[in-house]
Amino acid sequence: MDKQKPVFSIVIPHKNNVEGLERLFLSIPETRSYQIIVVDDGSNEENMERLKKLISSVSPTRTIELYENLGSAKGAGAARNTGLKHVRGEWLLFADSDDYFTKEFEEHILSYIDTDADQIMFTPTSLDVATGELSDRHVFFQELIQQYLDNPSQEALDQLIVHNVTVWSKLYRVSMIIENQITFDEVFVSNDVMFSVKASVASSKILVTDKVIYTVTRNSNSLTTNTSVTTFWTRYTVFKERYKFLQKAYGQEFNRLNLDFFVLIRVILSNKYGVKVLLQFLFDVKKEGMKWGLKKIVRLSNFKKLNFKTKYKF
Repeated sequence: MDKQKPVFSIVIPHKNNVEGLERLFLSIPETRSYQIIVVDDGSNEENMERLKKLISSVSPTRTIELYENLGSAKGAGAARNTGLKHVRGEWLLFADSDDYFTKEFEEHILSYIDTDADQIMFTPTSLDVATGELSDRHVFFQELIQQYLDNPSQEALDQLIVHNVTVWSKLYRVSMIIENQITFDEVFVSNDVMFSVKASVASSKILVTDKVIYTVTRNSNSLTTNTSVTTFWTRYTVFKERYKFLQKAYGQEFNRLNLDFFVLIRVILSNKYGVKVLLQFLFDVKKEGMKWGLKKIVRLSNFKKLNFKTKYKF
């Protein structure tokens, strides 16, 4: 390994979560092979001082760089874009400050650095921070990956490209990201959806594995559990962007991708947004000329168990 250049760059958006960030730091191996990029997005003065002290205390054995999005908070998408400007590694990972890597993390990612793939999708796991027990936040993505591993067809891979739209638990080749000028939407929710989809479409080869490298946590204050109407419309706007991008990218093959609008109706109904929101949604779908998907995207037994308030990233 080149001692002058890190092998891996890890981009971490942060805001007022020093305790979580410390746990994340400690889950990253103590070696200069990792460039750890922290981008603060509007932490208050007290937490900013704590953050600097934390970085100082752990950086003797780690390469940690701190950048700031000055002014008012811009969201994780903007923070990640700031981090991308400073990436120097050959491979890229993303992590959230309240999550952490598993004990087997380094062993698993090192086994892929000599591959010719542009992206490796790992199977995630999750933790409920309130109970300390296994959460179900990862289940949807786990099912998609297992579905592919059980039957590694192009159709199953397409479902991963379309629906596995988080950036954590993935390893990206940096040169592919740079060559295709892939960045994050600078919105407060679903900012990683288009990055994930564009990176997957641009990847010349994607490897999929049941190895686990990342633990995502569930927290009641997380944006993932934010069910406000404003959040819904932002997520729906990103959904439309994804629909149109994939429609262009796949051409005549687009209809088999099954971008299912019915899940959005379930979100509206389960969160009791009301008839007005439902009608606005139906009107916009018709106006945009988007078609309804009816095929199953995961095993029906597990699909019925999903709580679409929090688990489905549309």
